[in-house]
Amino acid sequence: RSSSSEEKDTLKPAQSRRKDQSRAAYIGLSLTHIYWQRAFTERKERHIRDLEAKIRLLTTTTSILQSDNERLKLMPQQVQTENGILRATAPTSPPLARMSTFVDDPAPLPRPRSRNNAEPGLELARSRGPSTTSTCTSPVGIEESHLLSTSETWNVLRSNPFYLSGAIDLGQVAL
Repeated sequence: RSSSSEEKDTLKPAQSRRKDQSRAAYIGLSLTHIYWQRAFTERKERHIRDLEAKIRLLTTTTSILQSDNERLKLMPQQVQTENGILRATAPTSPPLARMSTFVDDPAPLPRPRSRNNAEPGLELARSRGPSTTSTCTSPVGIEESHLLSTSETWNVLRSNPFYLSGAIDLGQVAL
């Protein structure tokens, strides 16, 4: 076979031109391939760096959550210990099961002795009709005080100017 320079001499100018164009196209394709391969490699490396950063973040978050979880697992034990200490040091009182934080039955509540108009809610409750009244002996020494029924007490609370102005939220009031 002859060398490439001898082939050039034997080729016609059109064939030589096509061969040069093919070579240039091949070189161009090779350069394009190299460019795309480099771009792909850079994107892949950037993606790997991003994934490694996410892994580091997830690792630190996991360790923080695990320590919080361990701390929270110990809290019930601490609360039980504190409750035991409080029960042991608290003065004797009636069992909580017998104590009530609100009025369970519709038994009337104590009424004030005077019919003072300083509290418009009381007048409103009185004006709505008669209620079941009774007398009771208070443990603090108030004898024969008038009592409001539960519904009257509720009406007194609802007609209070502080409630009407929005300054008091009855849902947030604890007895």
